[in-house]
Amino acid sequence: MCRSILTALVILFALSNYANAATLRGGNLKSTLQGRVLNLATQVGTLPIRYRANGTMSGNSAKIAKYVGFSNDRGRWWVSGSKLCQKWQKLFDRKTICYRLSKSGNNISWSGGGRSGSARLSN
Repeated sequence: MCRSILTALVILFALSNYANAATLRGGNLKSTLQGRVLNLATQVGTLPIRYRANGTMSGNSAKIAKYVGFSNDRGRWWVSGSKLCQKWQKLFDRKTICYRLSKSGNNISWSGGGRSGSARLSN
């Protein structure tokens, strides 16, 4: 009985957080990211991506280096309509990939380029 109640509460909490998520667009998307770090959750650890106000970005993670062959990368970022677009100097064969982001508190859900995942914003 207690287990059922606990499971129900966890599900309700998760659904309420999802319901409160706001899709980020345009100026709101830009102001949310510029000058901040998006800590991207990956299968091998967190990849912190720093978004600068001048449209540049950088990421650095020793854990990811084992899988991609380098520990840091730089690139450019911009907002196109309701999407965050990025072009890295090394990652993803230097192709532009655009993502849709939703935000609930400091939690971010993203999707694009055939991928999706979660991240957390920090300063």
